[in-house]
Amino acid sequence: MRIALCVIKIEYEMEKNFNKILHFIKLAGHKGANLILFPEAALTGLINNDNPLHDLDLGIEIPGSHTERLIKLSSELNIYVGVGLFEKDGNKLFDSAILISPSTGIILKYRRLTPGWHGKNVDNSFYGNGKQLKIVNTELGSFIFLICGDLFDDGIVSRVRKKSPDWLLYPFARRFEKGISIKEEWTKEKEYYTNRIKMIGTKGVMVNYIGEDGSFGGAMLVMPDGKIKAEMPVGKEGILYVDL
Repeated sequence: MRIALCVIKIEYEMEKNFNKILHFIKLAGHKGANLILFPEAALTGLINNDNPLHDLDLGIEIPGSHTERLIKLSSELNIYVGVGLFEKDGNKLFDSAILISPSTGIILKYRRLTPGWHGKNVDNSFYGNGKQLKIVNTELGSFIFLICGDLFDDGIVSRVRKKSPDWLLYPFARRFEKGISIKEEWTKEKEYYTNRIKMIGTKGVMVNYIGEDGSFGGAMLVMPDGKIKAEMPVGKEGILYVDL
């Protein structure tokens, strides 16, 4: 089984980011990857500012024209596609992720459970958080999503552990304040992430994006014992391939 972890550099235009996603899916498909995972909010980055007039335009409908193109490419290349994105459902925005099967289209949609992606005082009629934690079975094994801060909620981690997934797909966005050495700080901090994967006891596929907001990229495949099987260094755009 070949997993592709794709770190992308987020541009300011959604369609540029979407075309970049399509490009990397094609690359991974031609390299024989069975699955590719992109970061959280991969179409836009976390550039929401808690103003619904601005933020709702960051979301796409699921299903919709963008997901239909992803489904088509997934089918053509016989590759599973996991991607984080802002979802617009009516007049409500969610921090979501989807998993696309090459044979059946969208097989899993997840809405981030924790509210850390938006401010505490947002109008909740425009911003939503998920409630469900679903697992899906495939010929590659069983998959479940968490997004960013979900991994550090003990209750959520306990729920995931009880479901015993083969794979945790973990798109996230992480940045540090200016003046901090990213490489040094991430070298210390990533242990917190690997320890959380160990608590669940599954294989974790983790991808961050590079963005003007300070997000620094990086990707890891973490084994159930918390050890890193493979890693892409921070600051690098591209695909990390891992064969298992």
